[in-house]
Amino acid sequence: MVVSVATIKNHTTHGMSRSKEYNTWCHIKSRCNNKRNKKYKDYGGAGVSVSKEWMNSFAVFLADMGNAPSKAHSIERIDVFGDYCKENCKWALPIEQGRNKRRHRLVEYNGETMPLSQACEVTGVNYRGALYRVNNDKHWMPIPQPPKFTE
Repeated sequence: MVVSVATIKNHTTHGMSRSKEYNTWCHIKSRCNNKRNKKYKDYGGAGVSVSKEWMNSFAVFLADMGNAPSKAHSIERIDVFGDYCKENCKWALPIEQGRNKRRHRLVEYNGETMPLSQACEVTGVNYRGALYRVNNDKHWMPIPQPPKFTE
């Protein structure tokens, strides 16, 4: 069997075909480009794409992202409306990703905008009660009742 030099140069072996990072790279390309992928409608079908650099090279993806810090981490787009690229992606834990979704209710607390779930976690406010108030056009945080004085 004769193999050309061009074929050898274009075929790079990285030894990571079973790694979390390689699997992640394959999945982001698939959900953005493969119309048969179940998640395509939420990614490629919604206008999300993969940068040209990442699309063409796992090595570039890995150099930009590095190894996942743990098995629990997965790739997250910082701007949920943005593309998969070096500037818009990071490794994140599920709790972080749960706070970074398109459908989240954002509220303001101490001058900072954050998801309602995070604000409730920080303040100790009951999430279901806060969500009910927000859905009924009220402030998410209950108004404190004045103390009752007894004589």
